[in-house]
Amino acid sequence: MADFTFAHRQEGFDDHIDMSIRGYSGLLDDVVALSRYFVEEKTNVVDIGCSTGKLTSRIVSHNEQFCPDANYVGVEIAEGFAADLEKRSKELPHASFLFPMDIRDYTFENCSLVTSLFTLQFMPYSCRKDILQRIYDGLNTGGAFIFSEKIDTTHSRIENMLRTVYYEYKKKSFDYDDIMTKELTLQNMLKPNSWKEIEDMLNSVGFDIIQTFWQNHLFIGAIAIK
Repeated sequence: MADFTFAHRQEGFDDHIDMSIRGYSGLLDDVVALSRYFVEEKTNVVDIGCSTGKLTSRIVSHNEQFCPDANYVGVEIAEGFAADLEKRSKELPHASFLFPMDIRDYTFENCSLVTSLFTLQFMPYSCRKDILQRIYDGLNTGGAFIFSEKIDTTHSRIENMLRTVYYEYKKKSFDYDDIMTKELTLQNMLKPNSWKEIEDMLNSVGFDIIQTFWQNHLFIGAIAIK
């Protein structure tokens, strides 16, 4: 399988994604701020596809004063992030990182919060509903699933407009060949849903409180509460 994580980018993964998705740093700020409403003592806080562990680290810092006995877990399938996560493990005594590990092999239980930033879109369509079901079942009542995804629109004209504007934004940080190489790498791996499809899946597994809170181009952030 090709390395679609871009873990080895010269500029570093965190800087790469920040330059690839306009407003990404604001999305991260929002997820961290929202975490305060859900993290509880003696519960599990799980980050799916934790990459370098940056989000996990920030959630720990934001909540450890109020919930010192919460357990933080980052799950990552890509071996390319091993060095980053080994370093994070030494910095964060309240967190553990499971890598390389497929989230389909992880058991969700006693969770007050589960986060997932741009990970479902890389999973087979056939697995997504099952993963969402296991997240829902593993959440405590009142717990939240906070996530972000790249989405398809339901109108081709608007889709073309947003893609063009998005590529114009990326040209500020990357040259044409770099952009196209990434597109070719991802074309058989990144398979977005529409927002309606995502919302329907969330409803079907049990979530009835669902709200988007962030969007930029074709990228969206949302929260679902059990």
